Amino acid sequence: MTTVLPVPGDDPGLVRLATEQQREVARRYAQNPEHGFAQPPLSPETIWLLLLGDDSAPLGCVAVQPLSHTLPGAAHDAGEIKRLYVNPAARGHSHSLTLMTEAELVAWRAGYRTLQLETGLRQPEALALYRRLGYDEVAPYGHYRDSLESVCFRKTLPPAAPAVSRHSP
Repeated sequence: MTTVLPVPGDDPGLVRLATEQQREVARRYAQNPEHGFAQPPLSPETIWLLLLGDDSAPLGCVAVQPLSHTLPGAAHDAGEIKRLYVNPAARGHSHSLTLMTEAELVAWRAGYRTLQLETGLRQPEALALYRRLGYDEVAPYGHYRDSLESVCFRKTLPPAAPAVSRHSP
């Protein structure tokens, strides 16, 4: 059985996974991960979630932050999903679905009623996941606006709390 927990941004397991995530994105988009590739910094209000396996080993992570951090002037009840990542050795067990379901619940509890996110054309598994979860494609926003590789999505959360999925490997 897996567990999803909120963690501080400096949690060692989270830091390791977030670093792996940035390296994977850099590799997929043919940027040298050793030469300063970095995604834009996250908001100080970011809520991090860490997925732990049976042995408490970190398997994946995701973050929720105010959309206004990326898109100034965005509504106060708009959130943004950031840095969804599952360790390659742990893929194929619906962990991304578990993390996204939990992230939506955390976002809803934080007062967000819509969520946006950005992914890229070279991440077909992410594109499929977001569509499966009911996210609709929207025009690129914020610093993604001019990116030819970006694909952005939006979802309106239900009036009641989203259902929590309890997937286990």
